[in-house]
Amino acid sequence: AFVLSDAGYDVWLTNSRGNTYSRNHIFLDPAKEPQKFWDFSWHEMGTIDLPNTIDYILDKTGEPDLSYVGHSMGTAIFFVLCSERPEYQEKIRSMAAMAPIAYLNHVKSPIMTFLSSIADPLAVSVAMKGDNMFETVEND
Repeated sequence: AFVLSDAGYDVWLTNSRGNTYSRNHIFLDPAKEPQKFWDFSWHEMGTIDLPNTIDYILDKTGEPDLSYVGHSMGTAIFFVLCSERPEYQEKIRSMAAMAPIAYLNHVKSPIMTFLSSIADPLAVSVAMKGDNMFETVEND
């Protein structure tokens, strides 16, 4: 995010409901009405929350579309958005899925089929290596 911001891009960091920092609601109190407060899933995040966020950003910036970077659940709600609300696809210039949550059972691409076939063995070998191969590199 900082690299993109330093390069002059607008960067919007969002916070999905369901965590410590998203416990404020207009009228529901999670301590008093937990069943009602927590009555949502990633489906609502993809069909309601993400479209509202995209519309808000596009309204504030005046841009016709945006690039989206999602991590983990951020990828899942994006996939829900694109499958359930296809009209939003024209508002997305590009999407980067980091640690995506998706099943690749019906993918037709030979490359993706191969990658999905080695995902589990690759994860096991990385875990067994155990030398922190994804260590952060400091920039001087």
